[in-house]
Amino acid sequence: MAFSARIYVGTYGKYNAGNLHGAWIDLADHCDLDSFYEACKDLHSDENDPEFMFQDVECNLQGAISESHINPKIFEVLDMNEDQQLMLSLFTQVNTYELDFAIDNFEEAYAGSADTCADFAQELAELDGFDHDAMRMIVVDWQATWDCNYRHGYNEIRHEGEVYFFYANV
Repeated sequence: MAFSARIYVGTYGKYNAGNLHGAWIDLADHCDLDSFYEACKDLHSDENDPEFMFQDVECNLQGAISESHINPKIFEVLDMNEDQQLMLSLFTQVNTYELDFAIDNFEEAYAGSADTCADFAQELAELDGFDHDAMRMIVVDWQATWDCNYRHGYNEIRHEGEVYFFYANV
């Protein structure tokens, strides 16, 4: 899941006049916010002092773009590798942190991934010293272990058949 951010840019002046004229602009085509706003100015060069309105957004990063604001840190995300972009995107979907905080903390908050919560609970138990081979006669309900002992310490999100876990106390 590569990060993408496209914005349909119109202006408040045109919108108030009943005109939805604008165009889609891909942030990946720009190195920073100044470059993006220059493209917006070129697009709406028919207005003296256009007030840009982001009428539609395609962005898989929660809270990065609103109707009239773009967090400049979004360009840091464009420079990240695909795995980092995925983790950041998932982290912002399970938490309501502001983008600045999310960028600074998503890697530390990432706890791992597994096919199921029960599989993750078994991994955690083994990290805590549970020796499954030494206790072959014991049957463990790993889903119940997750539900009773571990789930409150993590936020989870499903993506493409896998469950990703982030520490809840970040």
